[in-house]
Order: sequence, then structure tokens, then C-alpha cells
Amino acid sequence: HWIGYRFDEEGTMMLRAGRMNLPFGIRDVFHTLTIRTGTRTNIDDEQQHGVAFSYSGNNLRAEIMGILGNFQIRPDDYRERGYSGYVEWAPNTSIAAGLSSRIAHVSLDPVSLTPMFRHAHGLFGRWASPWKPLVMLGEVDYILDSPKNLPRSAGTQAMLQADIEPWQGIHYQLMGEAGNFGP
Repeated sequence: HWIGYRFDEEGTMMLRAGRMNLPFGIRDVFHTLTIRTGTRTNIDDEQQHGVAFSYSGNNLRAEIMGILGNFQIRPDDYRERGYSGYVEWAPNTSIAAGLSSRIAHVSLDPVSLTPMFRHAHGLFGRWASPWKPLVMLGEVDYILDSPKNLPRSAGTQAMLQADIEPWQGIHYQLMGEAGNFGP
């Protein structure tokens, strides 16, 4: 749930406030992917309350969100605060590439019971092949979880997806993930 205000008729700039998906990387329905859980940006239980500003022009899209925390979590010390955002450039309708960044702090991590900073920064892209049914999506992220007075967990996570749509509405997807995120 969110409420928004469009600054112009075309909707190129919008300000929203409420509970939203974090603007980060490839948005996908596969919320259980390791890359989504590692970056804490899935579209299911990682939604956060906050304020977001988005821009969507002809070749450039961007969104930045101030994270105020998930108000469904109690106590307040368990809520993450920070920012999440992306910028994406699409020189034509067949290819797009972008950068994502997310930094959040939690006063008391529910697992380690210590304060923690969480970072995720990465690259993502989409490519529509000359063979119209095939679209490729990919993302690579560096992830760092830094609890106070405990060892850090750091590493990379990547995903690559081939999406084939032989008939409109029928998709076959082949996806792979790789990574080395951990202590």
C-alpha cells in the first residue's frame, strides 16, 4: 500500500510513500532466489515502509527510496533504516543496463542480537535477442553484512535467466545462480 503524486502528466517523475518493494536490481517474482534473499530485496517479505522518488524518461529510469523500516515488525529496534535505489540506462528497446545500491542499518538484528549494517551494490541488465522469443536477464551483486563485534559476511551473488516466450503469455525460463556470500 502506498500513495503517490505524479509531478507531470506523462508520469516521468513520481513521489510515493507507504509500504513498497525496494528499488534494487532485477524485479522478479522468484522471491526465494539467493540473490534476492542475500540482498534482502525480494518482493514478498522484504518490503519496507518509506518514501521513494522515481524518474522514468525515454532512455533513463531511476528510483531512490528512504527506508523507514517495516512497521509490521516489533520492536522498533528490529526495523532497518537506510536507502535503496537504482539507475538504469536503455539506449534502445533491446538492451538496458543499470546500477543498484542499498545500505541499511538495524539497531538490533533479530538473529545476531547486535547492531548491524547491511550493504548490497551491483550491476544488472536485460537483453532482447534478435530472435524475438528470447530475453536474457542478469545481475551481479556485492553483499556485506557487518554486525557489531562479530565477523562480517561478505561476497558476491549472481544470477542469469533466459526467458523464452514461444507464444504470448507462455514462458519457459532457465535460471542459474552462483555466489560466494558468507563469513
